[in-house]
Amino acid sequence: MAFDIFTSLIQRKKKAKPGDLFELLVHNIEQFAPKEHQSEREIHYYNYRMISRYKKPLEGLLNTIFQYKQSHGEPAHAAEIFLKLKAFYDMNGHLAMVEAMKDRSLAIKHLRLLLLFYNVKEESIETVRNRISEGMGSEGSPFKVVSKAL
Repeated sequence: MAFDIFTSLIQRKKKAKPGDLFELLVHNIEQFAPKEHQSEREIHYYNYRMISRYKKPLEGLLNTIFQYKQSHGEPAHAAEIFLKLKAFYDMNGHLAMVEAMKDRSLAIKHLRLLLLFYNVKEESIETVRNRISEGMGSEGSPFKVVSKAL
């Protein structure tokens, strides 16, 4: 009877499977997101997982980012990404949707999100605002009331 004494020395590397929903989302996003912005995504988004208060809104945002990896430019999808971004940064709901659409810092954060996750460099804040408001005003959109107020 012959035993291979070297089998315990040779260990096959298995890819670690993500343990929870957050790790799965990060893993899936990193499959399509631009590699040059990986460290910035870690700093500006993924590190918030350590604070329990931010975890649920962050998971919602990352899930939406992953869900629209190919169609993030469509107005309805841009509006949903913006809403999830607002929910992440404005967890207490201080901003009404009309105020959020006019908020310059939130628009800049949306531009930054497009760059970090999709490598899309928008030309202006107004272009993004127009796309978002168009998505909120589309037929069947639950945000149609908000777009009329803008």
